[in-house]
Amino acid sequence: MLKKKTDINDNDIDLIDLLKKCWNYKSYLIVITLFCLIISSIYSETKSKEFSSKIRLVSPNYLPVNSPDLKYDSENMFSEINYFINFNFYLKSSENFSNFLKSKNYQFENKEYIGIKDTENNDNFSIIFTENIDGVKILNEYIEFTKQKSKEELVKKIKFKKLNMIKILERSILIAEKANFTTPQIVNLYTYSLNSPKLFTSFYLGTTVLNELLEQNIKDLAEADNLEFNHDPVLVYPESSFKIGLSLKNYLINGFIIGLCLSFLTIFLLIVSKNRS
Repeated sequence: MLKKKTDINDNDIDLIDLLKKCWNYKSYLIVITLFCLIISSIYSETKSKEFSSKIRLVSPNYLPVNSPDLKYDSENMFSEINYFINFNFYLKSSENFSNFLKSKNYQFENKEYIGIKDTENNDNFSIIFTENIDGVKILNEYIEFTKQKSKEELVKKIKFKKLNMIKILERSILIAEKANFTTPQIVNLYTYSLNSPKLFTSFYLGTTVLNELLEQNIKDLAEADNLEFNHDPVLVYPESSFKIGLSLKNYLINGFIIGLCLSFLTIFLLIVSKNRS
């Protein structure tokens, strides 16, 4: 029992002795911590201040952007959902953002920058920029640029599909005329889709139906360039920007903690070195 108490007292003495030794190097503690605080302060003042601006997206059927039920509608190419999917894809594309900046001839100084900011919520979209850039104005312009881009790409897909369908229908009409099919052949009515007829089955529709489909596709092709969408993919537009990143206070706290750690590490190494010598 006496031995155990002695061990405890020895440990107390060692700890007190260690603290005394550390106190002898208090100048290192003060200098290193003060140095880290100064460096943190300088870094905080010289670092470019970053701001962010964001928007919120909304799909036509109000499903989350990353919902597996939000799928491209290949049957109805004019679908608002297709337009929204296109918009969401191009909005978050770094290449599209770069093309937008080039198209507007935006040029920034060495320390200025703007880019797409990663967000955890897929229904949101944000950009990050330095303080001398009007990020809200640029984001609003980028939204309109992406809307136009999304529409143009969707129109290209519609035209491509309609042209293919017109070719198939024209060939099917020739086959139907040779087979003398003027009306649909009932046996084969359910072997195809009217929205995507195939050459080896569509001639069973007969020339009457095929000509109607041909006229409709020619009309759709002519009206594709005038395609308009009523759904606005942006629910909340950017109105103001907000500062992001650490404040001066946070930098000073981090500097103080780093300074203490470096100080104690330096003092420990000095004590160990002195004891060995």
